[in-house]
Amino acid sequence: MFVLEHRYYGKSQPFSDWSTPNLKYLTAEQALEDAAAFISYVNDDMVYRYGGSKRKIFVIGGSYPGAMAAWL
Repeated sequence: MFVLEHRYYGKSQPFSDWSTPNLKYLTAEQALEDAAAFISYVNDDMVYRYGGSKRKIFVIGGSYPGAMAAWL
């Protein structure tokens, strides 16, 4: 099980300040791309480590994470 952190929150700070130009990557579309890239990485790693084919991945959440799971 993994819990993803939305970029710009917690320790996921890509820039040193929150100026308007630095917020251009704080979008739902970017978050979905991050999640898709993470899922692809984890799946490739599982195949590399344990063999077989790619695994089925379930995404769940409530409130905003639930919306992200539905959009994904």
